Amino acid sequence: MQKINIKYILQSVLVFIIIYIYFKNSIYINKYVKEALYLCYSTVIPSLFIFMVLTIFLSGQSVCKFIGIPFSPIFRLLKIKNTELISYCVLSILSGFATGGYFLNKIKEENICDNNGLGVISILVSNNSPAFIISAVGINMLGHIQSGVILYFSVLFSSFVTAFLFSFIF
Repeated sequence: MQKINIKYILQSVLVFIIIYIYFKNSIYINKYVKEALYLCYSTVIPSLFIFMVLTIFLSGQSVCKFIGIPFSPIFRLLKIKNTELISYCVLSILSGFATGGYFLNKIKEENICDNNGLGVISILVSNNSPAFIISAVGINMLGHIQSGVILYFSVLFSSFVTAFLFSFIF
């Protein structure tokens, strides 16, 4: 009983310390929050928005099933043979993690694959979009488009390798 009370007391003290630190440094915290919001407004949202709109539009069209056909040999390594599922994966890889979450929900609602398959697919569709990595990180932060391209393909390759390994576990 006494152990539980000590736990609650320590949690309360920790909360008060965090609140004190926040109010003591509120000018700095507000400054950095504003800078982060400006970064989202100026870089992240413009680089993702058009791809998100385009992929959501394409996923509702009949042409969507044909997008995955050229990529089916790669996805067979992950034991994925459904071309509609492959199309959703390709579209989410091209548009980023926000659309990937949308497609994971769509795949689950349509019962295209089981929960184990969703676990493998979630590894692939939870990356940043190439537009963000190449433009925001490569060009704006690193100063070279080549660095952004290399970084994007490194992230993509590592997610495929991880998904391939998890396809044996699941």
